[in-house]
Amino acid sequence: MVAMTSGKYRLRLLGSFALFSADGARISLTSKRACALLALLAMTPSGERARVWLQSMLWGSRGIEQAQASLRRELSSLVQTLDASGAPALITRNASHVVLDLDRIDVDALAITPRLDRDVTLFPVFLEGFDLPGCDEFEDWLRTQRRRIEEVCLTVIEPPLAGSVTPQALLGGPLPPRSDLVVARPPPLVPKPSIAVLPFSAGDTSNRDAVERGLMLAEAISMSLASYPHIFVVSTSSAAMLLERGQLPGEIAVTLGVQYLLEGTLAEGEDAMRVSVRIVDGANGIQRWASSFRHPHGDALALHDEIAQAITPQIWTRIDQAERHRGLSRPARMDNSYHLYWRANALLHQWTSASIREALVLTEDLVAHESESGWAASLCAFCNAAAFSTGWTANPEAARRTAMLQYQNALRLEPDNVEVMGYCAGTLALTGGDLRIADHLVDRALSLFPAYQPSLFWGGWVDLASDRPARASERFELSLRINPVSGVRAHAITGIGLARLMMGEIDEAYALLFEAHIHIPQYALTMAGLYMAARLKGETSVAATIATRLRRSGDLDRVFALFPSPMHRAMLEASLSQG
Repeated sequence: MVAMTSGKYRLRLLGSFALFSADGARISLTSKRACALLALLAMTPSGERARVWLQSMLWGSRGIEQAQASLRRELSSLVQTLDASGAPALITRNASHVVLDLDRIDVDALAITPRLDRDVTLFPVFLEGFDLPGCDEFEDWLRTQRRRIEEVCLTVIEPPLAGSVTPQALLGGPLPPRSDLVVARPPPLVPKPSIAVLPFSAGDTSNRDAVERGLMLAEAISMSLASYPHIFVVSTSSAAMLLERGQLPGEIAVTLGVQYLLEGTLAEGEDAMRVSVRIVDGANGIQRWASSFRHPHGDALALHDEIAQAITPQIWTRIDQAERHRGLSRPARMDNSYHLYWRANALLHQWTSASIREALVLTEDLVAHESESGWAASLCAFCNAAAFSTGWTANPEAARRTAMLQYQNALRLEPDNVEVMGYCAGTLALTGGDLRIADHLVDRALSLFPAYQPSLFWGGWVDLASDRPARASERFELSLRINPVSGVRAHAITGIGLARLMMGEIDEAYALLFEAHIHIPQYALTMAGLYMAARLKGETSVAATIATRLRRSGDLDRVFALFPSPMHRAMLEASLSQG
């Protein structure tokens, strides 16, 4: 469950307390408060705590001056012990803060992952047998840590449901029945945009069959949309009742309290049914999106479900884009979880150093507001994983530690949320975590919601990182087939291009990566893949241009780390070093 890195000091907080030097020798600490100090510092993602906070935790019952003196003495003794054992500067101090250098020490309690098996008879206890009588604040903190560790250890990632749909099966046929696509337990408190699907206009309103067809299609779309974890769908029957009473669409939006309305028309031709849809902003009537679809005739009930499954991913994408645009168009509001989520989400999509840094701040506030919500923890985890993988943070290791802590919290809080599982899988891929668990998370998410495009997208990246290019390509292609207007379309095309590159299909890889580069020219993986494909294809001028951009992009080590195949990573590094 816990993987440690060699060449660092090791702090054992699971089970009985122990501290080991880089050469494996045990460092003896005779003071229980010194052990407590190390634990308090180690369980903070930055390793930094204010003196005032430490004083209140360990000497809260004493006067201020006495508590200050006690902390000074304990720190002085602890630093002397560490210096004597060859660990100088592991702890640094100033007038207001104390810092433990977490880059030089492995802490086992920061590396726990959920279980893949059901054997939960034994699990480690945080600081087993440890207590500080008379330190109520520390004892409260200790109980909280033990409960969190226990919950993570007892979290079992469920295996995929029997008979789950594979990418191979979906690529060869129609999407599965809608009843198989519903998420078992939608998450509470999610900052959802809301929508009502109005009955579709189907010609002559005096024709009962036409009216019924329009209502059936609206209900099918409404039910399919309700499967998506980040949208709140109001009953179509409620909207239909208000429409029958003569309310206008804007009035319906106010009455039902929804942000968006979906309107549409249904027309039957000789060989196909034509469906036109549009998303309208309920507050001002502005049309946010409109499109039309043609579908061959067939059984009425099956036809409505098939049309709904073809349309709903695009509806969700357009609403997602509208909410991200709304989040960026207004000043940041730190007191509003809804706004924090969507602004951070939008900033992540921009994928620049400035946007990632701001998103880090926003997601920190988000989890403070929504400490019991897995969706908040998973977004925070992925944001910190992105900062770690790109180096767009002053302290990448602290970002990685925060990513892993929030990843643990997310799965503990909402283990069956498909969106949470996707962000957690992405977090593991970006931080160099356990790809076996990431793969399991993707399979579990797809078993709950086989046609959820983001799960397929994350699965493609996990497959690439696990050196499974053929399945990666299938998953990326299927994600685009389900939702051709996905907001991460260019990233999915990059994934397909990298998979083709890994399979030796150079011409296809080059064409795909060139197309992706047009849309996301600053994305490191796209540049690295296009450079490699251009070199192998003999497109020397393109390769030279991309090489220059790669060198200007910053830390090339980060580019190498992002490149999925070890063989191609080595080739990329060698060819770039040769100029």
